[in-house]
Amino acid sequence: MKHFAARRTVALIRHALLCLVVSVVMVTLHATDAHAQGSCSVPQIGSGSGVGQGVGSLLPGHGWIQASVFALDTRDQFGTTGVTEPYFAEGDLTLRSLLFTGAIGLVGGLEAWGQLSAHALDFSEVSGSRTRTGMGDVRLWLRAGPELLGIDESRLPVWLGLRAGVKLPASEFPIDAQIIPLTEGQKDAELALELGRAFAQGRYIMQAWGGHRWREENQSAAVRPGNEWFGYLAVSAATGRARVRVAAQILRGAPYESLGFPVATSRREMFELFPSVSTALGGGQIEVGARVPIAGRNLPTGNALTLTYSLGWGAAPSVAIEELFPSASGHRGDSIER
Repeated sequence: MKHFAARRTVALIRHALLCLVVSVVMVTLHATDAHAQGSCSVPQIGSGSGVGQGVGSLLPGHGWIQASVFALDTRDQFGTTGVTEPYFAEGDLTLRSLLFTGAIGLVGGLEAWGQLSAHALDFSEVSGSRTRTGMGDVRLWLRAGPELLGIDESRLPVWLGLRAGVKLPASEFPIDAQIIPLTEGQKDAELALELGRAFAQGRYIMQAWGGHRWREENQSAAVRPGNEWFGYLAVSAATGRARVRVAAQILRGAPYESLGFPVATSRREMFELFPSVSTALGGGQIEVGARVPIAGRNLPTGNALTLTYSLGWGAAPSVAIEELFPSASGHRGDSIER
C-alpha cells in the first residue's frame, strides 16, 4: 500500500506539473496572439501633435478646439527585441486618423479637455487585405493650474499643472485575426505633472510633462496591458509669421499579463520626434508636422504626416492662439491690445 500510495503521489505531481506547463504555454500563445493582433492596430498618437494647448491656465469660458489628421503608411514595425523588422507576409499598414480635441476653462485654474478619434485602417499582405473604419478611443481630462489655489500665475518663474484623465473604448475589440481593432479595448486612467514657460513675451515657449498610465484588463481578450510611463518635451520659437516647434515623446510600458502570467516579450516602448511648423490662418492656426519614430518595441514604425487646424475663443479670438492664453510672461487674453 505504501508503494502504491507513493506511485500515486508521483503520478499526481507529474500530472500537476504537466498541467502547469500546458497552462503557461497556452497563456503565452493566447497573449501573444492578442498582442500580435493589436500590433497592427492604431499606433500610439502623441498628445503633443497639435498646437492648441498653451502655457498657463485658461480663463473661465475661454477655450480652444482643434482638428488633426494623422497619416501613416509603413511596412515595418519595432519587434519584440526593439529591432526594426518587416511585418509578416510582406504586410503593409495604412492608417488615416481624424482627431477632434478641445478644452474649456471651467473656473480659474481648472479646465476640461476631451478628444474624439476616428480611424480608417488597412493591413494588406500576400493572402489579402483587412480593412476597418470606425471610432477609436475617447479621452477625457481635467487640468488644474496654480490659479485654482489662488496663486498668481504671472508671478511664477515656471508654470506647473496637474492633469488627470481617463480613456474609454468607443468600439468593440474583436477577438478575430481577420478583424483589425480600432481601440485598445480597455479603460485607462492617467496622471501627469505638466510644466511650461514662455520667454520674450511668448516668442519662445517650452512645455514638458511626465506621468503614469494605469491600464485595466481587456476582458474581451482576457489580457491586461502593462501600465506605462510617458513623457513629453517641446520647444518652439516664433520666426516672422511662423512658429517652429520640435517635440520629443517617450513611452515605456510593463509586460502584458494573461491569467496572471506576464509575457516578458510583450511590453511596448516608443521614442519619437514631432517636428512641425505653424502659422496663422483664417483666425486660427494651421500646423504641418511629422511623427518620426527613433526607437521602440512592439509598435509600428514609419514616418507619419500630421495636419492640424486650431481655433481659440475668448476676449481676443482673432489674435495668435499662443497669445489667447495666459502665460508665465504675464500675457492674458483680456489685456491684449488690438
